Amino acid sequence: YLKDAVSQAAPYIYYVYAQVRKRDLPTELVLLPIIESGYDPSATNSSSGAAGLWQLMTSTAKGYGVHQDKGFDGRRDIYSSTNAALNYLTYLKSFFGGDWLLAIAAYDTGEGNVQNAIRHNTRQDKNTHFWALPLALETRSYIPRLLALAAIIKNPAKYGVSLPPVSAKPYLELVDSKSMSLTKVAKLAGMSVKELKELNPGVKNSSAVIKQGQLALPIDRVALYKQQLAAANASTSYKVANTGSGRELAVKQGKSGDTLEAIAKHYHVSVKEIQVWNQLSSDFLKPGEKLKIMLS
Repeated sequence: YLKDAVSQAAPYIYYVYAQVRKRDLPTELVLLPIIESGYDPSATNSSSGAAGLWQLMTSTAKGYGVHQDKGFDGRRDIYSSTNAALNYLTYLKSFFGGDWLLAIAAYDTGEGNVQNAIRHNTRQDKNTHFWALPLALETRSYIPRLLALAAIIKNPAKYGVSLPPVSAKPYLELVDSKSMSLTKVAKLAGMSVKELKELNPGVKNSSAVIKQGQLALPIDRVALYKQQLAAANASTSYKVANTGSGRELAVKQGKSGDTLEAIAKHYHVSVKEIQVWNQLSSDFLKPGEKLKIMLS
């Protein structure tokens, strides 16, 4: 199970680690999704309805700004679910006066149950630290499992465990995908829809337009995606304004943010040629600017 979970975590764990470190939280929290879901963003608890890496309940997710609609479930999205889970854990830590064991226990069972257990022990004049509380068996096991997991990950050889290597470099990057479907983004990035869907499990329909406007791509696919996107935009962003002697074409630039590089690629000419033909000193373009292209 541990080997499978570590392998499953490979595309996501660097991002989770970076977010935990950014917030100055205990690094053990990076391992919490192993216990929650085996680092499987498609995991669902059939009895509770919790979903995703962090097994967020719908109500908790909604309370922490996770978007959900008929086409997208942010509980399964690596970025939004991680942000929500770490915000929730930070809140719980504050709620329980900085006690991380109580905060993590509450993440599993809810702060109300932990509060009730504390009140029970207070009335009985008993200790109120985690190890003394009369919590459900699952929650009493939850903390030891996390601590044991941290010990094993820190020194697997000591416990006779062999784990697959995990890269210490980021694997994913968010790219703009507004008004596009998963299928179209996959085509532009030169990868299969199945592979892209695995990295963006929050998207329910591969052919539907993605409303949230961003998708995760493997870093080694980002350059190709941006290049292909620029070329695709260039092919639809320019309108013929007039023609000259048969060799000269005037095109009207259609969108802010288009580049000479994209235009040059579309018309199979060089950036330098466009600059010379139009007496441009830079590659900066204004929306609606007309450009002269000399066609061979």
